[in-house]
Amino acid sequence: MGRKRVGLALAALAVLLGALMIVPARAQHQGPHGDHQQGQPPAQFHGDPAVHKGLVAATAAASGQRSRMVRNQLKQGKSIEQIAQAAGSNATDVLARFDQGIDKAMQRAVAKQRLPQSVADSRAAWFKQSARLQLDQPGLTPAFPDLHEVHVLMISAAVRQSGIPRPTIRAELESCKNLSTIVATRGKTGTDVASDASAQADKLLDTWVAAGKLTAAQRDEWRAAFGKTAGNMINTPGLHVAGKECAP
Repeated sequence: MGRKRVGLALAALAVLLGALMIVPARAQHQGPHGDHQQGQPPAQFHGDPAVHKGLVAATAAASGQRSRMVRNQLKQGKSIEQIAQAAGSNATDVLARFDQGIDKAMQRAVAKQRLPQSVADSRAAWFKQSARLQLDQPGLTPAFPDLHEVHVLMISAAVRQSGIPRPTIRAELESCKNLSTIVATRGKTGTDVASDASAQADKLLDTWVAAGKLTAAQRDEWRAAFGKTAGNMINTPGLHVAGKECAP
């Protein structure tokens, strides 16, 4: 792939990621925070379209293929890493281009005052982590949850732990309070909420291991990433790590 074409591909990647990453994927979920009505764990995670599309675009740029060719190989059950290697590239190059696209998208968002720097940094770190966790996943399935899906589990866990009605928790979050503060009124802690949410995620991860969709090592890696994120989110105002309403 020529240098000019690579530059154009990276520019297009930054625009794509920027368009996908600025606003949480609320349309994919129910309600302003997408929490499940019965507070049950999801049957699956849909994953983040920005990460998937970004990885496809980065792989295409790194390997000289068209995005459609990369998507077709994913449908055949190949991983991003395998696709890149077969075309003479490698995972390191793909991630470098992915990261570059994210950084440019976040810089543009901050410059246009669409996101505060702290939120942009949080989102960039999340997407980079998510890409690395899924790089060797055949077909990019099962998917690591997107930020909004993590919000779903956190809110449902807060409801179960505290007994506070879901609409009340939503209203408190909309006023930029955090989950630790909200559940403290019922004698619970943010740690209680994070542990509950992690336990729900573990159930789903364990079913994937049993079905041969994840290895035990992958499950442990995804579990650690989710647990760390849940621990951070209990003190995040409004849970809006994925948006601009409440800056951390």
